[in-house]
Amino acid sequence: MEFKRDVVREDLFNSSYGLKPTVHIKYEMNDDSTFKTFTLKFNYNDKEWILHEEYKDNTNLTDYVTLTGVEEPFRNQKGAFSDAEKKLVEMMKNG
Repeated sequence: MEFKRDVVREDLFNSSYGLKPTVHIKYEMNDDSTFKTFTLKFNYNDKEWILHEEYKDNTNLTDYVTLTGVEEPFRNQKGAFSDAEKKLVEMMKNG
């Protein structure tokens, strides 16, 4: 799947954080229709960040999440995505 713009996620992000980036989404599925990867591309103030989630096998559970500009992946399964998103918001606000 190629990136597609996600205006609903843009509105949700704006409602949650007071920021309105352009958001694009893409994902890959396994043969059994579980998620393999989930990727969001954020463009804000002439900068781009990629938040990429890898799923563990065919479980639909997060293995890890990476974020542009952060060396170490986020690995805590229950909060990896939200931790990465919070870090992204911090990076957007700090330029």
